[in-house]
Amino acid sequence: AWVAHFVSNPGIRYFLVALSFLMYFRASWSMCRWVWNWHLENSDDHHILGRPVLTFVLILVFGIYGAVYVSRLHGGVSYRDDRIFFTTMNFTTKLFASMTLAGIRSSEFQEVLLSMLANTQTSFKRSLKYEDTTPMLED
Repeated sequence: AWVAHFVSNPGIRYFLVALSFLMYFRASWSMCRWVWNWHLENSDDHHILGRPVLTFVLILVFGIYGAVYVSRLHGGVSYRDDRIFFTTMNFTTKLFASMTLAGIRSSEFQEVLLSMLANTQTSFKRSLKYEDTTPMLED
């Protein structure tokens, strides 16, 4: 869609914007299908909402990006407000997504560690085991 800024013909410009929105909807549909398939494969997972919710939030955020872009194209948003919006949203969206993925991953690792500890038959008794057959030095 950013290529539309460099095209002087309005018809071609709006065709490029419409094409980019069609590609956005196609990618969003693919992401929704991925969520559905992931949900079917991982229905017993306790963290079933983390990744799907993040996926839908990203679709929504990119839709908001598109709405601001079209508003700027029609003059509804000033250049300054456009830059402030995109800079702020880029930073906060990436930070939010990274924090969410890190939280999901760390909770999964914590569950794996807890299940490993709970399923092992280990007595937590300290003892020394020497199986060294080398004779000790005598004075």
